[in-house]
Amino acid sequence: MVDRLVLACTSSGGAGGASYPLHELDELPETERFAAGLALSDVRRGAEWQAANPGQNPSLAGAAAVMDPWPETEPDTRDIAALGYAYD
Repeated sequence: MVDRLVLACTSSGGAGGASYPLHELDELPETERFAAGLALSDVRRGAEWQAANPGQNPSLAGAAAVMDPWPETEPDTRDIAALGYAYD
Protein backbone atom coordinates (compact mmCIF):
# COMPACT_ATOMS: atom_id res chain seq x y z
CA MET A 1 0.00 0.00 0.00
CA VAL A 2 1.21 3.48 -0.79
CA ASP A 3 1.44 5.76 2.26
CA ARG A 4 2.35 8.91 0.38
CA LEU A 5 2.58 9.82 -3.25
CA VAL A 6 4.03 12.89 -4.94
CA LEU A 7 2.72 13.84 -8.33
CA ALA A 8 5.14 16.21 -9.99
CA CYS A 9 5.07 17.87 -13.36
CA THR A 10 7.21 20.16 -15.36
CA SER A 11 7.16 21.98 -18.63
CA SER A 12 9.90 22.09 -21.18
CA GLY A 13 12.42 24.84 -20.80
CA GLY A 14 15.72 25.60 -22.42
CA ALA A 15 16.46 28.31 -24.91
CA GLY A 16 12.82 28.54 -26.01
CA GLY A 17 11.58 29.16 -22.47
CA ALA A 18 8.96 27.28 -20.52
CA SER A 19 5.93 26.00 -22.41
CA TYR A 20 3.60 27.04 -19.58
CA PRO A 21 4.26 28.97 -16.34
CA LEU A 22 3.12 26.17 -14.01
CA HIS A 23 4.39 28.06 -10.97
CA GLU A 24 1.60 30.60 -11.53
CA LEU A 25 -1.05 27.92 -10.93
CA ASP A 26 0.13 27.50 -7.34
CA GLU A 27 -0.57 31.18 -6.69
CA LEU A 28 -4.26 30.93 -7.70
CA PRO A 29 -7.15 30.42 -5.27
CA GLU A 30 -8.24 26.77 -5.13
CA THR A 31 -11.30 27.09 -7.39
CA GLU A 32 -9.37 29.07 -10.01
CA ARG A 33 -6.48 26.60 -9.82
CA PHE A 34 -8.93 23.74 -10.43
CA ALA A 35 -10.49 25.50 -13.43
CA ALA A 36 -7.10 26.34 -14.92
CA GLY A 37 -5.80 22.82 -14.35
CA LEU A 38 -8.92 21.34 -15.88
CA ALA A 39 -8.58 23.49 -18.99
CA LEU A 40 -4.89 22.64 -19.32
CA SER A 41 -5.28 18.90 -18.82
CA ASP A 42 -8.42 18.34 -20.91
CA VAL A 43 -8.97 20.52 -23.95
CA ARG A 44 -12.64 19.48 -24.00
CA ARG A 45 -13.09 21.36 -20.69
CA GLY A 46 -11.47 24.66 -21.62
CA ALA A 47 -12.73 28.21 -21.17
CA GLU A 48 -15.60 27.76 -23.65
CA TRP A 49 -16.93 24.65 -21.85
CA GLN A 50 -16.48 26.28 -18.45
CA ALA A 51 -18.39 29.40 -19.59
CA ALA A 52 -21.24 27.25 -20.94
CA ASN A 53 -21.32 25.15 -17.74
CA PRO A 54 -20.73 27.56 -14.83
CA GLY A 55 -20.16 25.89 -11.48
CA GLN A 56 -20.31 22.41 -12.96
CA ASN A 57 -17.72 19.69 -12.81
CA PRO A 58 -17.13 17.36 -15.72
CA SER A 59 -19.26 14.26 -15.43
CA LEU A 60 -17.65 10.90 -15.62
CA ALA A 61 -19.91 7.88 -15.75
CA GLY A 62 -19.59 4.13 -15.81
CA ALA A 63 -16.10 2.71 -15.83
CA ALA A 64 -14.63 6.19 -16.41
CA ALA A 65 -15.95 7.32 -13.02
CA VAL A 66 -13.72 4.93 -11.06
CA MET A 67 -10.09 5.97 -10.98
CA ASP A 68 -8.71 2.46 -11.41
CA PRO A 69 -6.76 0.94 -9.66
CA TRP A 70 -8.15 3.03 -6.76
CA PRO A 71 -11.77 2.77 -5.66
CA GLU A 72 -12.33 6.55 -5.66
CA THR A 73 -14.43 8.28 -8.27
CA GLU A 74 -13.80 11.76 -9.65
CA PRO A 75 -16.21 13.43 -7.16
CA ASP A 76 -14.32 11.72 -4.30
CA THR A 77 -11.18 13.62 -5.33
CA ARG A 78 -12.69 17.12 -5.14
CA ASP A 79 -12.05 17.44 -1.40
CA ILE A 80 -8.35 16.86 -0.82
CA ALA A 81 -8.77 17.25 2.95
CA ALA A 82 -11.15 14.25 2.98
CA LEU A 83 -8.37 12.27 1.31
CA GLY A 84 -5.94 13.34 4.02
CA TYR A 85 -4.01 15.89 1.95
CA ALA A 86 -3.41 19.62 2.26
CA TYR A 87 -1.62 22.35 0.37
CA ASP A 88 1.21 23.62 2.53
